[in-house]
Amino acid sequence: MSLLKFIKCNIHGRYMEDRPTRSIKFEKMKKTGLYLLLILIFFTTSFSTAAGPKDNKEELAAILEDIESTRRLLEAERADRKREKEEASLIKDRLGEEIKELKGRLNELKQYKSDLEKKIGQLSRDCEVLGSRKNSLDHELLSLTKALIDATRSFRSRIEKGFPYNKEIRSADFLILEKDLEGERVEGLEGLNRFWDLIEHEISLGSESEIYPGDLPQEGVGVRGAKYLRLGMVSLTYISEDGKEVGLLCKRDGDYVWVKDLNKALKGSIKEAQKVLEGRSPFRLVGFPIDLNLLEISEGLSTGD
Repeated sequence: MSLLKFIKCNIHGRYMEDRPTRSIKFEKMKKTGLYLLLILIFFTTSFSTAAGPKDNKEELAAILEDIESTRRLLEAERADRKREKEEASLIKDRLGEEIKELKGRLNELKQYKSDLEKKIGQLSRDCEVLGSRKNSLDHELLSLTKALIDATRSFRSRIEKGFPYNKEIRSADFLILEKDLEGERVEGLEGLNRFWDLIEHEISLGSESEIYPGDLPQEGVGVRGAKYLRLGMVSLTYISEDGKEVGLLCKRDGDYVWVKDLNKALKGSIKEAQKVLEGRSPFRLVGFPIDLNLLEISEGLSTGD
């Protein structure tokens, strides 16, 4: 029985002891097991005279049972190997499909990368062109800013030397713009818009007329009220509240001064013009003085009533 156990160990134990590598050693182990079975059968038949018929039958039945068990194990092993091959084939096919799909995606990514490189190259060239245009525009804006500063100074100087209507406020507006341009607090286009707004305001002042209230300072009397009449930026007159005093702004020796000793005709023209503008008199043409120096006949016009 010890020999039978040894064979069983060879067939079963050795077969099962390293199952992960059995598919590699399968043929060698199968031959070894069969050789041992043949040796067992030989010894069993050789010593059959020493043992009884019953013992021999039992020995043979056990051997045949082991052979059948081994055969079933071998068949199970073949079935496992077949199933493993089928699974491996399925895995191989699936991996092949995945690899094919990955190769397709890799080619798409390569094409996408190539397209992106082309686009990046084009964008880089466009950026160079835009950079050149930006430099050109910056130079033009700088030139525009300098031109605006010069124009602002020129208009401010003309305002300070010109018609004295709200001269301080109008001059201050141009001065603020000039300082903003010099300090680069505004860009060229914004400065141009602001400059144009100021010019439009000057143009509107020169094309409109108005009557507005004001004060008349007079020595020893204090402040008296008056109504001022402005025609554009060429004529400015006033009439006191009591109607007794009438003045005309005239330019003398480069400066603007008020002329008050006007004759009766001039005073009447100024009063009549004021009534027409206020709507207190029907619309009609009125002879209106602009500057005494511009009158063809000035003698006697400022000699009193």
